[in-house]
Amino acid sequence: MKRAVALLLTIALLPLAASCRISGRSAQRLSQAIRDKIKNASTVTLSVNVRADYVDRVYDFSFSFTGGGEGGEITITAPESIAGLKAHLSKSGTRLEYDGAFLDTGPLTWDGLSPAEAVPLLLDQWREGYISNTSYEKLGDTDAFVIATEVSDSISQRTWFDRESLLPLRSELSENGRLVLTCEFTHASFGEAPDQEG
Repeated sequence: MKRAVALLLTIALLPLAASCRISGRSAQRLSQAIRDKIKNASTVTLSVNVRADYVDRVYDFSFSFTGGGEGGEITITAPESIAGLKAHLSKSGTRLEYDGAFLDTGPLTWDGLSPAEAVPLLLDQWREGYISNTSYEKLGDTDAFVIATEVSDSISQRTWFDRESLLPLRSELSENGRLVLTCEFTHASFGEAPDQEG
């Protein structure tokens, strides 16, 4: 009798075990689809609401980002007092300017991460970062796929992507487990490079 019950339980649990394996494959395919979408983009356009937590002060601001694989430009859109401030991002560094004046909010982390460098860092992590965890979650009413990567020994990021469009919805950057930067994406598009005939 005990063997029959054990056999029935084993048979009942087999589909569940198989679905877990399928989910793992599904997560891997979804991760790769997101990476491919970002890697194949010739232009990236993002509108972002950002909260930067410096422990002793918190800044909320909004900006737009337009760029490609090697760099781009951020334009602050809010608050009104600094709207129009631009940051030019490239492999050689970041220049923050407003009417020709250089400005700096300072690093958020011991590694030197600043809010202006968050989007290029996130794009790099989405393209190439080592994926430490994936999950399916609800973000509001949206079905999301979450990808977590380890940026460094002390910095990690999590991004919620819309499961249908594969576009980012929200990102969090943490240092040693403390949330230091939150990005809410109000608009995102990844323009594909035209096919080259050869």
